Amino acid sequence: MLANDLNLSIHNSILVYSLLAAYGLVTALVLTYVHSKFRVAAKTLKLLQNEWTSAESKHASIVGVAQEQLSKLSVPAPAVAVAAPVMRTASLNFDTRNQVVTMAKRGIGITDISRNCGLHEGEVEVLLGMARLGRN
Repeated sequence: MLANDLNLSIHNSILVYSLLAAYGLVTALVLTYVHSKFRVAAKTLKLLQNEWTSAESKHASIVGVAQEQLSKLSVPAPAVAVAAPVMRTASLNFDTRNQVVTMAKRGIGITDISRNCGLHEGEVEVLLGMARLGRN
């Protein structure tokens, strides 16, 4: 008797078409969901690409500034005149560092600071850079 009921349901076209319509609706909903997820993932990927490009350009500019600073350090010091203070090669003490930072805060230029403290301009720039890093 059950086989006859199943046989009748297969031949009932309204039931078959309603099941096919439900299957099609579920398929359309799943495809819409997957499409929206891929769209969000694509937007996230594009955002990450933009951030990566921005980080690369910032990194390149920082490396350029660092190379420029290093090239200043490797330039030989100009010949010192007899009246100019003698450049010290001993290690810097805290008093010298504090004096450099204090003079810079007063607005004195790097060239004048290096002359007054007996340091190379590159050394003064490094000390001021370290002081800036210490503040941040």
